[in-house]
Amino acid sequence: MLSFNAIAQTTAPATSKPASPAATQSAPAPQSPTKATTSKDTRKDAFTKELNEMQPKVASLNEKAKKSGSTNPEFAKETNKLNEMVNVFKTKLARWDNAPENQKDAFAQTLKNDWDEINTQYHKTEALSKKMDTSVAPQKKVPAAEAAPANK
Repeated sequence: MLSFNAIAQTTAPATSKPASPAATQSAPAPQSPTKATTSKDTRKDAFTKELNEMQPKVASLNEKAKKSGSTNPEFAKETNKLNEMVNVFKTKLARWDNAPENQKDAFAQTLKNDWDEINTQYHKTEALSKKMDTSVAPQKKVPAAEAAPANK
């Protein structure tokens, strides 16, 4: 892909005058957004960042639920609930840009409330996951010599 400067340099007529310093500078930086726009965009960016950080955790719990769902139906149920909450949040966040400016504060508050519920659900599901790990861990640590009685 050619940049604007590369195209301008190849199509500009040759002159015998040296270029002025202003002509050799790159295009001016775009104007910075207004404070209101920055604030609102920052809120969306913050929600997006939190969502991106949460997604691998949710994926890990989903994988664990697939493996142990039949033996731990409560864990599978809570993981599915968390997954649904995250999907609804993604859908709402995707609507951010279409929300009227005068409603973005209320919309941001709704997203914050939803995010708080997602965090609560995540911690509940994570606690169930750890509980499963601790209930399985002692079974894994039993040495083979102790697990099988010796024939006498």
